[in-house]
This record gives sequence, structure tokens and C-alpha cells, in this order.
Amino acid sequence: MTTQTDVKSVQASSSGLLGIGGANPTLGVRVKGIYWNGTTAGTLTFDDGSSSGTARITISVPNGTAYMNLPGEGVRFTNDVYLTFTTAVGAATVFYG
Repeated sequence: MTTQTDVKSVQASSSGLLGIGGANPTLGVRVKGIYWNGTTAGTLTFDDGSSSGTARITISVPNGTAYMNLPGEGVRFTNDVYLTFTTAVGAATVFYG
């Protein structure tokens, strides 16, 4: 069995583009996991390309820590990934490939 892609990570503590995709829209980028370490519960929304792009992932995060491993190949984004923090305060580490 071979590895599909190298898995990398990026950490964010506020809303904005993650800078992990968009170089090759044919292949896109796949979010494979999310680790949350926060002081205030809320919602994380992952949109395709911009804050007004298609929402691909929306999750509620707790006060404290949580890890979500996304099933299968992960969730595909054709553009860069835009992360929005809604009332959530903390840091999200996003694993992608």
C-alpha cells in the first residue's frame, strides 16, 4: 500500500484563508482531520475559497480539546480553505493532503 499524499498541518486561531490549496484545482486539497484546543465553545466552518464559498464542513467545537478524523479520503476543496470561527475561541490545527 502506498501513501496517497504527504499529510501536512496548519494552525489557525482566527477566521481567514488557511493557505493550503488552490494551486491545482483539478486535484484540490483534502482536509483529513481537525484538532481543536479552545477556551470557548462555538462553531468552525470550512468554506471552499472564501467566506462566501460553499461550506464543506461545519462542526461544533467544545470548550476544551477535541479531535475529528474525517472519514475516507477526507473532504475535498477545489480552492483554498477559508476557516470561520463563530463564537469559538482557541486554535484549530487542520491536517490536510
